[in-house]
Amino acid sequence: MSDFLSFYKDHCNEVLELIQARRLDYIESCIVVFYRHRLPEKFPNLIHEQLQEIIEPICQCDTSLYETIKVSMLSIMSCSPTNNELLAAVEEYTHQLENYLKKGLEGYPIKLFEKKVQVARAFVSKSWRHIRLIRLAESVATLIYRPDVLNALRTNWEGVDIAFAIDHASRLPREECCVADGKKIKRIMVDNIGDLLCGRVEFMLWITQMESVIEHYLSLLLPSLANDVRRFRFSAEQFMMNWTFYTTLILEELTLANVESIGMPI
Repeated sequence: MSDFLSFYKDHCNEVLELIQARRLDYIESCIVVFYRHRLPEKFPNLIHEQLQEIIEPICQCDTSLYETIKVSMLSIMSCSPTNNELLAAVEEYTHQLENYLKKGLEGYPIKLFEKKVQVARAFVSKSWRHIRLIRLAESVATLIYRPDVLNALRTNWEGVDIAFAIDHASRLPREECCVADGKKIKRIMVDNIGDLLCGRVEFMLWITQMESVIEHYLSLLLPSLANDVRRFRFSAEQFMMNWTFYTTLILEELTLANVESIGMPI
């Protein structure tokens, strides 16, 4: 089995290299040829005979491949200009991935196909969310680097009553919103975003700072025991609800004020 897994890891690396090189026209043949022609005869037989033992290591290799692809995709956020070719390559790969597996795994146990597709679909779902967020970040970056838009945003933001929004949130029943620490929220809304809009910090550095805020908060919630995982998930969901809640309050203030920066063309 170790020989097969070594062979399979080489195949995963080959797929990764094709994606990073934007050679999408070769990926389908790479996958199909691997299962139908490149595998020595003993390996397909091994898969059929020891499916229960070999299916999990295969899926672990798939997961490792998908995580590496995701990291490659997210790394473009730190590049200037953004590498749209890699993003487009990953997007196309995710759209075709299930078809690639279906063609390549013809004649193999259906359970292997179903398990690999299950892992692939989880990766595809996450990738599409990341791609959408990256596209949104690109749009924001475009606005941030326009002086006319930045001036309007700064003026409008300074006119928002952050203290009122925080006070309003603190008066809500706990079951309606898990209210976060008002001082921390104010620091993010006033200081961090204020520094960005005043040009005292670069956009990509600001994104890194926001990531550190999220990582720090979630690190405080990490479960110490296996049975704490459900509580961690609940707390993480509450964190996202808080983030969405305060953002909605601020957007409401901006919209009611009919500010000029709302709806500005990109």
